[in-house]
Amino acid sequence: MKLNSSVKLAILLTCFSTLLPRSGYAQLAVGANTNVINIGAILIGNDIAYDPDHDIFLSVAAYGSVYGVFVSPSGAAAGAAFRIGSASSASFGHYPRTIYSRDLNGGSGGFLVAWHQDGYLHSLVVASPSGAMSAERLISDGGQTGTRAGGNIGLAYSPTSGRFLATWTTNAFGVQGRFLDSSGVPVGAVTQYVSAGTNPGSQEPQLAWNAATNEFGLIYGGFNSVAAWAGFLRVPASGASPSAAATFGFSPGVFSPSVAVNPSTNHYVLGWSVGGGAKGTEFDQNGNKVADDRFLASRLGTPTSFELSYNPVSATFLAVSEDPKSIEVAGVELNSDGSAFGIAVGLSSGASSGSFVPRLAARTNARQWNISYARNMNALADQVISTATTGSGGGGGAPPPPPPPAPLTVTGLSLSPGSPVGAGTQLTLTASSTGGTAPVQYQFWRYNYSLSSWTLAQSWSTSNQLVWTPGAGDGGWHKVQVWARGSGHTDLESWTDNTFLVQTSTPRIVSVKMSAPSGGPFGYTPGVPVTITSLAVGGSTGVVEYQFWRYNTGTSRWSLDRPWSTTNSYTWLPAASDEGIHNIQVWVRDTAHTDWQDWTSSELVVSTVSGTLLTPMTGAVADGSPLTLSVLATGAAGLYEYKFWRYSLATGTWRVIRDYSTNNTFAWVPTSLDVGQTRVQVWIRPAGSATAYSAWASSDIITVMPPR
Repeated sequence: MKLNSSVKLAILLTCFSTLLPRSGYAQLAVGANTNVINIGAILIGNDIAYDPDHDIFLSVAAYGSVYGVFVSPSGAAAGAAFRIGSASSASFGHYPRTIYSRDLNGGSGGFLVAWHQDGYLHSLVVASPSGAMSAERLISDGGQTGTRAGGNIGLAYSPTSGRFLATWTTNAFGVQGRFLDSSGVPVGAVTQYVSAGTNPGSQEPQLAWNAATNEFGLIYGGFNSVAAWAGFLRVPASGASPSAAATFGFSPGVFSPSVAVNPSTNHYVLGWSVGGGAKGTEFDQNGNKVADDRFLASRLGTPTSFELSYNPVSATFLAVSEDPKSIEVAGVELNSDGSAFGIAVGLSSGASSGSFVPRLAARTNARQWNISYARNMNALADQVISTATTGSGGGGGAPPPPPPPAPLTVTGLSLSPGSPVGAGTQLTLTASSTGGTAPVQYQFWRYNYSLSSWTLAQSWSTSNQLVWTPGAGDGGWHKVQVWARGSGHTDLESWTDNTFLVQTSTPRIVSVKMSAPSGGPFGYTPGVPVTITSLAVGGSTGVVEYQFWRYNTGTSRWSLDRPWSTTNSYTWLPAASDEGIHNIQVWVRDTAHTDWQDWTSSELVVSTVSGTLLTPMTGAVADGSPLTLSVLATGAAGLYEYKFWRYSLATGTWRVIRDYSTNNTFAWVPTSLDVGQTRVQVWIRPAGSATAYSAWASSDIITVMPPR
């Protein structure tokens, strides 16, 4: 159903202090929406935590300086905003996170606040509700070039062990963490939880503590050059070794992962953004994945936001993010196992340019969450959300709307005939799916592993089949990925893929590339490495081997620079004695053969010449009159020799007018055969070299006139 005009008018006229039901999703209701920090400065990157002992929230935000404000359950500021720590525009602080513990502040309760500043993770404790602050401390050690700017911080606390765990992303795309004692003081050394790198790499770790095992569940986003995924591991609060990471949720993008624990089942509920939608799953307390990856909503999940929080009174989760369909915050309520019931809609209002990085905290004595977010990037807003859902699943009042269709799930992508297939064979890939709203549409993409490129193979349509006939140039491994969406959806809801090999009789070289010339303008400088890279596709095995030969035209000798290997590049370091022209020859074969099956050649010039000057560059001379040509070459070889050529524009032919000599001056006497427009070119090489040339200089048009 939709809101009628009278309800819409009521929403506009109220001050949002009365909780009003919104149509279309479970039994959530929207309450007060208030700016709690409005200081006329940019604010983006924020968090909120709840103190059940004093029934108050702490909301924090930063962009340069870090600010905090206490917020009442009604969503109003419970005092003035205050500065936290030493961060400033000169020592930049950003993306703070906070968590409450009654063990902080000498057992009187407080909030641990952590934030990025100048490549380190800083922290301090804010007493609740007085606002008194402890000394500022460093959690990270600056390893792996520091903490990653804008990266999420994970915070969780074990009251059993009296230890916090803080995690962060490094600038080398690794996940590190460190324990803090019950007073917020770092203890022990920094621990590497996920290795650093970019292929693969990891980022955005988040944490939740599980009372049943006294372990922290850690979710992070992983990626390489082909795909992204979510990873999950368990870290004992005792400091013992963590579990191995489970990986799942493979897709083109995984952003802003989040994790929470349902204490009634001791299960971890996980969720993450796929950039245009959000997915989730469930793990038990022992780290076993007990649910398939499930699609939560297309209106949740952007590349910069997604978070979920469990409310013990309603026994449900609330998941929120920036709304990709508006400039507000969107959310959806999740069952106790993390599956969505209802659909996601907007939760906030009043933005003029955007609502950014929503974070939320559950009020543990009421069916309520407070959402903290940056409104228009210049104010910190608080949005109150409540639910009529109870732990038994009922809600009172009007019954909820009928359940939506089962989520659309792509269950398979079959290939006929099966892999491997020969080039020229027609392939049919057929997608199968369950659930969703008919008619279901499909879109097909194809990835060529040899070329590292994606191609849109078939746009959105109701056809669940892709027919493709690979050609001779398509040899090698391919992956076809199918996306699916139900009626009324504009982005994908589910996907899967299939990888297969296209065989050809022989591999074919498609390119040979060399790193950019170094040093002077004529080629590669001795002493500077040059990297030669070849690419070949096809063959019968899908694996190609390369061998690199080099022919030195100065010495008329071949050399085997790199024997057979699956590595398609090698690096050569030319010496001063290598000046001149070299022919690089690449041989290729598949792993079923012992001799080459294809080859190609490419020219490479090594030159010490750094500059040339030929005079005159243009002019006119009479037939039979001498024209003095002079060339100057500068470079490391010192002594060079020169060969002069003449080009006729009329006949399009070249001829030598003086062979190599160390004399850089030549008096050319044109004959009647030279009458007309001509050009002069000089080849240059080190004195005594046998190479054809290592540099050159050319004139503009010189006109030879008949005698008067």
